[in-house]
Amino acid sequence: MKIFVYSLLFLLSGSLIPINAQEVFMPGTPDIPLMEGLRIDVSDDMNFDTPEGQVITFEAQNKQKTGAQIINYYRDILPKLGWIEIETNQFIREKDSMILTIIHQQKPGIIRFEITTTNTHE
Repeated sequence: MKIFVYSLLFLLSGSLIPINAQEVFMPGTPDIPLMEGLRIDVSDDMNFDTPEGQVITFEAQNKQKTGAQIINYYRDILPKLGWIEIETNQFIREKDSMILTIIHQQKPGIIRFEITTTNTHE
């Protein structure tokens, strides 16, 4: 009986392993995945803190996708992560905001991400 229980626990524990252990997230965000094939241009990124909050901007490109395809990916995935689209390509979640801007429409698609976190003092 012990062997059965241990075997069952071993099999069930395998289901707790993330499907994609190699998943990469956008800079400055712990939970927004980087679209497969999207590469960040680190020479153009900006990240700074102010007393009011944090600002992160960077550009990313995907050689296989257009700018619209990249935007559509994030317009689909962000609401699933709690983001609300308040205007076209502008999202908010709690004290965070994000603006997506198409820099290059054709392949390779290039998008600018601007993520702002506001410090709230209560």
